[in-house]
Amino acid sequence: LIVISLMDDNWNFLLCEFRRLGGIADNICQKEGEYGRGIFSVKPSLKTRIFTPSKLLVWKWYGSFFEGTIFRHLAYISRHK
Repeated sequence: LIVISLMDDNWNFLLCEFRRLGGIADNICQKEGEYGRGIFSVKPSLKTRIFTPSKLLVWKWYGSFFEGTIFRHLAYISRHK
């Protein structure tokens, strides 16, 4: 029960910050599904919206560790116009 509470607190903080920075996240929650943790509708009968403004898109680092060394590969998350 404590783990669930911490996950909920972290998720709520993340959503608040995301919205504060211009993101839209309506009618969504994070929970465990058939294939692991994911994002789901709180009320499936209502519209769900997620929008990430371009200013929040970041370089994604694909990396691996080997004997204390980080190997990095870059891929940019594309923007839809």
